[in-house]
Amino acid sequence: MKNTLATVQSLASQSFRARGAGSARELPALYATFEARLHAVARGHDILTRENWEGAGLVEIVAQAFAPYRDLSEEGSRIRIEGQDLRVSPSMALSLSMAMHELCTNAAKYGALGAPEGRVRVSWSTVEAASGPRLAMRWEEHGGPTVSPPSRKGFGSRLIQDGLARELNGEVRLVYRPEGVVCTIDVPLS
Repeated sequence: MKNTLATVQSLASQSFRARGAGSARELPALYATFEARLHAVARGHDILTRENWEGAGLVEIVAQAFAPYRDLSEEGSRIRIEGQDLRVSPSMALSLSMAMHELCTNAAKYGALGAPEGRVRVSWSTVEAASGPRLAMRWEEHGGPTVSPPSRKGFGSRLIQDGLARELNGEVRLVYRPEGVVCTIDVPLS
C-alpha cells in the first residue's frame, strides 16, 4: 500500500507540474491527465486483485492498457498484440501497466493511434540469458504522422525509460523513428 501511495503522490506531482502553466484554465487538462494515470494504476490493481496478488498475465496487462482504444482493434486490427501469456510478478505487472498506458496515451495524442491509418504492434518473447530468463518486449508504431524526437523529456518518457528500467532492473529504449515510435523493454523475469 505504501508503494501505491508513493506512486499516486508522484503521479499527482508530475501531472500538475505544468511547464509554463499560468492560469486556471489549464487545470481541467492537467486533472484529466492525472485521472487517466490513476485509472491505469487501478486497472493494474484490478488485474492483480483478481489473481490474489500472486502475479498477472501479460496478455491481460497489455489488453487493459488498450481498453480505451478497443474500437481501433476491432475490424481494422490497428492494434496487434503478439506473445505467449506469461505470468509476471505484481511489481512487474504494475510497472508494465503504467508504461503501456503512457505509450498508448502518447500514441493517441501524437502518434499512430491518432491517425486513421496508424497501427501499433506490441510483441514479446522470453530470452534465455546467463542470469536467467528475460522478457524482451517491443512496442512499434506505423502509419501515424512523421515522428521527430521531442524537444524535452516529459513525465511519460521519464516513466517509461528511467522508471521502468529502474523498477524492473532492466533496459528500456525509446526511439523516435520518422515512421513511428519504437520502445524496447529487456527485463529479468525472475
